[in-house]
Amino acid sequence: MKKHFYVKYFLVGLLATILAGPIAAQNTRRDKKKSKTELPANDSIAKQTLTHSMPIPGVQPPSRPKRPKFLVGHVDDSYQLDMGSFVNMTTDDLRAVLAPNVTIKPFVRFFDKYTIGAHANIIVQNYLTKEFSAITDYAYIDMAAQTKIGKISVKIGKVPVINHPNCFTESVPFGNLLLQRIYFDSRRFVPRAIIASYTGQETSFGIGYGEHTDGFGFMGNGYLIMFFEQKIVDNFQMGGFVLDERKQSFGDLYIAYQPTQRDAVVLQLLDFGGQPTFYGLYRHTLKNEEAAFSINGFTQSSGGARGTDIAFQHIKSGTYVSTGAHYRDPLMNPQESAQWTPFVQVGINKTLMPKKTR
Repeated sequence: MKKHFYVKYFLVGLLATILAGPIAAQNTRRDKKKSKTELPANDSIAKQTLTHSMPIPGVQPPSRPKRPKFLVGHVDDSYQLDMGSFVNMTTDDLRAVLAPNVTIKPFVRFFDKYTIGAHANIIVQNYLTKEFSAITDYAYIDMAAQTKIGKISVKIGKVPVINHPNCFTESVPFGNLLLQRIYFDSRRFVPRAIIASYTGQETSFGIGYGEHTDGFGFMGNGYLIMFFEQKIVDNFQMGGFVLDERKQSFGDLYIAYQPTQRDAVVLQLLDFGGQPTFYGLYRHTLKNEEAAFSINGFTQSSGGARGTDIAFQHIKSGTYVSTGAHYRDPLMNPQESAQWTPFVQVGINKTLMPKKTR
């Protein structure tokens, strides 16, 4: 009887010891959740303690997703279709212009660092004449490497030396964009070039060699290309380029300033060294962010074109109405329009595919 008594109490004690561990652990976790003072004061020490000193059995930290070593650009990343069109009305004439353009930019990326791609943009337009013709803005091969200090790239072909600031292309009437591209030729689209560039978070610059004829081969009778773009603060950016032909130099300069989220100012000096053109823009987005208005003005040296207009734009649809006056308007036969001609222009400038929210 005495033996059974000892065995009985021995089993009771053993069971109490086994249960005491989980009960104490549960109470400890609750106490730690209630009292933050028991955690180490230093967050890094706390993380070390929680992840290393007290690992939770059966629970593994989530692993970082592996990026593919070989990536082919998605269809939506490899093409773009933009629609630009307007009707220009003056007291003497009416002109309808249609200018859709297609951008193709397939690419292949290796190890999330090295990219090889092709870029081409073609505009089909009846701005130059009333008959349609195609203009190739650019067509080049691009090879780039993403490094710790920034992106280093090499472009070969018909290359745009620099691009317009985004706040400019989104603000001007589509007729003004074609006016700059076709008549205020700033030589920013180099017919045949090889350009090496560096792009960091706030700086971009490059140097290259170009020639006056189209293609990918080089004859050795060209010019030096230099460009830079610099973001000085978040809302102020400037850039430009120079084509040095030894006896003569040409280039562009621009300044883009956004003092508020709803205001933007862009100033451009186009084709200095040739027939310089000064272009100024102010844009203001209304409070509902569905519409904006802009004021544009430009003057070309040596008795060239001049103009001023105010435009109202519906942002989501890309439609706009612009009214003002032009002197020697290239669209309305500049040889016979050496006078100020008032106009009204109704148009659209919108990306159709792939669809993008604005």
